[in-house]
Amino acid sequence: MEEKNVGFSCLGAACPNHCCGAFSGLSGKLKELDKLAFTEIVLLPEDVTRIREAGKAAYIVRKDPDLYTMKTEKDGTCAALHEGRCELYDVRPSLCKAYPLYLDLFAGLCYVSECPAFDPQMPVSEYRDALRHLLDVYQYWIDRYRAEL
Repeated sequence: MEEKNVGFSCLGAACPNHCCGAFSGLSGKLKELDKLAFTEIVLLPEDVTRIREAGKAAYIVRKDPDLYTMKTEKDGTCAALHEGRCELYDVRPSLCKAYPLYLDLFAGLCYVSECPAFDPQMPVSEYRDALRHLLDVYQYWIDRYRAEL
């Protein structure tokens, strides 16, 4: 079943702000505490399975026994981005499916304003697929850190 977010339509190669391009976080005031950098695209276990089943395992990097990321260029650009298009679009990671939504500790549901394809005037219900993927990503992090407590 193809997912559809009414208020979002990726511009692909026509986008001036490729979300899969070099990225250093949303704020210079945020700093990583874990071993990962903002430039890394963490894969959920189901992302790894989906990408492998599509025959695109070359884009997967194993960091630890239970931690996988997307292969990226030195500047953080996703290796699957070619000529402004994602070669994994149909099986892209959950993090990519959630973009441009962002869950903030203080403000709750936010969006990355640099995304020209996003319509913030649409009701949140129109972004339910992206929101579901966003929550899956956050659940991954919650589970990962809760296991360390």
